[in-house]
Amino acid sequence: MKRLFARISGLYSGLYYRQKLFAAILVLMLPPLLLLSMISLGIYMFEKKQALLASYNEQFGNEASLLDQKFYSSIEKSIYVTNNLQILLLLKQNYSSDLLAYMDNLDNVRPLLDALRSDDTHNQIHLYSFNQTIYSTDGIRKIDDLDPAVRRLVLNASNDYPVRMLKSSQETGHLEVRIYGTIMDINKPLAITEVVFPVEETFSSLREMLPSDSRIVYRMKDGTSYTIGSKGDFGDAYLVELPLKSAQDELLLYVGKTSVWLHLAPIVLLPFIMLAGLLLTIFVSIRLVSTLLTKRLVRLTGMIRGEVDSLGSDDQLKQVLGHDELGQLDRSFHRLVVHIRRHYEESAQKEVERRLLEAELLQNHINPHVLYNTLSGIKWVYQDERLHQLIDDMVEFYRLFLSRGEVEVTLAQELAMLEKYMKMHQFSYALDFNYAITTEPELNEAYLLRNLLQPIVENALLHGIHQLDSGGRVTIAARREAAQVMIEICDNGGGIDPSGKPVPSTSVSELTLKSKPSGSGYALSNIERRIKLYYGEPFGLYLESSPPTGTKATMILPFRRQID
Repeated sequence: MKRLFARISGLYSGLYYRQKLFAAILVLMLPPLLLLSMISLGIYMFEKKQALLASYNEQFGNEASLLDQKFYSSIEKSIYVTNNLQILLLLKQNYSSDLLAYMDNLDNVRPLLDALRSDDTHNQIHLYSFNQTIYSTDGIRKIDDLDPAVRRLVLNASNDYPVRMLKSSQETGHLEVRIYGTIMDINKPLAITEVVFPVEETFSSLREMLPSDSRIVYRMKDGTSYTIGSKGDFGDAYLVELPLKSAQDELLLYVGKTSVWLHLAPIVLLPFIMLAGLLLTIFVSIRLVSTLLTKRLVRLTGMIRGEVDSLGSDDQLKQVLGHDELGQLDRSFHRLVVHIRRHYEESAQKEVERRLLEAELLQNHINPHVLYNTLSGIKWVYQDERLHQLIDDMVEFYRLFLSRGEVEVTLAQELAMLEKYMKMHQFSYALDFNYAITTEPELNEAYLLRNLLQPIVENALLHGIHQLDSGGRVTIAARREAAQVMIEICDNGGGIDPSGKPVPSTSVSELTLKSKPSGSGYALSNIERRIKLYYGEPFGLYLESSPPTGTKATMILPFRRQID
């Protein structure tokens, strides 16, 4: 199997692209199309077959219904005879010494029997009496005249439904149905009734209607079957059942499968021809399309190599590439190539800017020892407790601010630096404000770009809290949402817009485009630029102002536990 697959792969690899395209489209389209076509044809042929068998059922069902009516009439006659009081009186009386009584009773019964025969002159009704004193006349016979086997069968019948038999007439040799019943006097049988009606005429009609390679069978309730007629060679066949409800028997029509499909061949041939024409059309179409597409590929290859880069305007492209759909595809591909190149150049430029940003951050790393020593000297010269606390805060602030030249620091370090910064601000400006810092524990070890939050806090203090006489408040809250870190810095100052209008949540880049930015605006724009250069476009800084309740700055960063 592997060898065969490898051989096919080798042959496919050696084809021209036009041939590969043709083969690929053909393989992808032809099997599903053939499968759907075969399913549709199968359903169509099945429906036609069922329609043909249904027509046979209707055609033979008419004759079966006539036969069923005869059964119904004969069974009704048998039941009527077995329950008639005049017939019971005739059968019960002893006639050994009273022939006149027999003649009187017979005169009462004979019109009844003649009336039952009147609807069909071929019908016969016989009474086989167990009364040995009775005389055999027209329609009335002694029980000894009945076949002993039939007598035992009728007397041993387990239900009240009449016994039925299909036999040939001794006189004509034609098939006839005999229906037997029993006339009872309490638990004693008085006679056995026999109703006979011919079926040869009906069976002859069924034989004439038989299609070729078929047969029809009469199957009785007890499982006994009689083949009524057959025609041609009989093999595999479809079964059409024709139940006889009154007799509780059925006629079984077996129609040869070969005969059925030969009958359907002219009907099914047209769909097969249409399918073949459709497949041929698809084959030619695929061949033509694959040829046209590969011609255009040569031009597309030239475009990739830069052979049409000199074509600037869309009119020039239309002139060279054409106005049809494939020409539009060519032009779109050309624009895509140009766009990809520009995007690559822009991405390369952004990468250069990111590296420059990192270099800029590294250049900010200065040796802090001179600063630390100077502050320590001031601390020892001036013995003031508040001054000592300020110097300690400044030393810790600059230690955290410089962060040993690291590009990224943990959120815990950044928040600790902000706390020192706000304490220094309280001392420097003698402002009456308070602050609160809240964060989720798991975010303490999250890394972010160094010195992103300090300019925002500074902006909140200088442009928000400084506008208040007292009661200023700054809150810093960090939380995690899925794979992102949301840092919110809020103040209760006057807001962004001097006119007092609320500003919905807007990115800093959009806000600076709408209005001429102040010094703080440049600082926030610089933070926005650093975030997008370092983390990408999905992240950034958003401002929201609702005078006089203050301003909220929301920074969205990726959640990372280690430095990239």
